[in-house]
Amino acid sequence: NYRCSSVREVHLYTVYDAPEPAAGTLRWRLCHLDGRTLQRGSQKVALRYEWRDPLPTLGKITLTAHHQDNARRFDTATVTMLPGPRPLVTERQVFSDAALELDDVLLQFDWTPADAHYVVAGIGYTEERVNQERRVAPFTNGIPQRPEHIHDEASIRTVAAFAHDTIALGDSTQLEAGVRQYGVDGSLEGSDRPGLSATDR
Repeated sequence: NYRCSSVREVHLYTVYDAPEPAAGTLRWRLCHLDGRTLQRGSQKVALRYEWRDPLPTLGKITLTAHHQDNARRFDTATVTMLPGPRPLVTERQVFSDAALELDDVLLQFDWTPADAHYVVAGIGYTEERVNQERRVAPFTNGIPQRPEHIHDEASIRTVAAFAHDTIALGDSTQLEAGVRQYGVDGSLEGSDRPGLSATDR
């Protein structure tokens, strides 16, 4: 935290979270599922700037921005057996990895255009990018079957503008009104899935 003056402050912070992998086993009569999962690993860097009372009717200007990286991994193996004269044993190994990046910026104004009004207005931008990979290795009675390999890359961008007015009608009565408008644009940069192309939005 850095205090520029009595009315301006800058905050910079970072958060890192990477829990240890958790192992779990679920058993059912004809099915055995054994998974070793790294639930989440994330790192965030954020910046917050605040300017108080820049104008008589403008109580505060706040600018926040942050970048976050998330990593997820989920590996499972299932074995199913159908008993009979010729038992059928199928095994399916699934390996999933996903990386998510998030960037957002928010500019907000708190102002009092009149004595009975307190208005909060601003504009925000968010961009999310995902890169995920999924590999499947199936076996039937120990014989490898056709593997699957899927790779996806996609992004989504959101712009939002908002305004919220709190009107004091008396000592214990308030009237609140607000409006918010979104603009969303998503794109698929690449995919191995049948029927999808990098131009899909």
